[in-house]
Amino acid sequence: MRSRLTLLVAATTTLILLAFSIPTAVLLRGAAVDQAMDSASQEAQSLTTPVATGDRALVESYLQGANAAFEHPITVFWPDGTLIGVDAPRSAAVELAARGGSLSAEADGGREILFGVQNREGTAVIRVYVSDAQLTEGVGR
Repeated sequence: MRSRLTLLVAATTTLILLAFSIPTAVLLRGAAVDQAMDSASQEAQSLTTPVATGDRALVESYLQGANAAFEHPITVFWPDGTLIGVDAPRSAAVELAARGGSLSAEADGGREILFGVQNREGTAVIRVYVSDAQLTEGVGR
């Protein structure tokens, strides 16, 4: 009788621990993804004003410093098809952002955050890339 009671207490305790541990792990993983995406968005948004001026020399100089200082690589796609910053493919999501929107999309090995920015030439697109490793950084598996 005593062994059955001990087994019942152990099983109940295990179920309670699992009931709280699994949702907590999912919540922590989601928070890590949100933090990485927010950080990358802030890095890209810091470039919107220089891109809006249309001054490519200013943007190129800013990007050299930004790509050295920030942890997420940044690229600017100009309306004429040229690119400044880290070499990146012009994906379908970039084309969609070139219509004047902002979005995030899946990319090879991670996600890309895209901002369409109007300037006198048309709509330029700022792209910042977040790898899968950065999305789950600090979260055990």
